Amino acid sequence: MRDKTEKPLHTLTSGQHATDSVLTGLLRLSDRYEVLDAKIQGVLSPKLRGQVQVAQVKNATLVLAARTSAWVARAQLEAHNILQVANDTWDEPINQIKVIVGPGTSRTQAAP
Repeated sequence: MRDKTEKPLHTLTSGQHATDSVLTGLLRLSDRYEVLDAKIQGVLSPKLRGQVQVAQVKNATLVLAARTSAWVARAQLEAHNILQVANDTWDEPINQIKVIVGPGTSRTQAAP
């Protein structure tokens, strides 16, 4: 079996020669989530910052993943500010926030 030559990521996802529209779409969505998460981190209280992050936006619901149930409760207290910045940032309406315990937050810190 012949090895396939590797192609640079930018070749697959940009310009008129983009060959993978699914990958391009996923990378754009990932970029949008990163921007949204950065904006949300900016309005969180200092203790909560880094303990929750954007998991997804689906059916007008922003889903945030928190490290523990204690951080879930704390994020719910800040839901109004989060929802406001999310609607200012996201290009589709977000009507509610759901906070779940999930993996993937970047900072390690004790629960409140």
